[in-house]
Amino acid sequence: MNTAKQVGGALGLASLTAATAGHTTAPASLANAYGNAFLLMALMLPAIAAVSLALPSRRDTAEPPRPEDV
Repeated sequence: MNTAKQVGGALGLASLTAATAGHTTAPASLANAYGNAFLLMALMLPAIAAVSLALPSRRDTAEPPRPEDV
């Protein structure tokens, strides 16, 4: 797992936690908060998919030096 995946997961979890923060422990309030979090996830997924399609499909790596070039 690379750093970008870990940071992305942490930021996603932080945004969902922020969406549910500040609600009381009453069941109706928590249900509303979780509904907001799921709505936020549903809105973020297409945006993330669009960004991922815009990224290059692979990295260009340099060829290792040949022994006769060294």
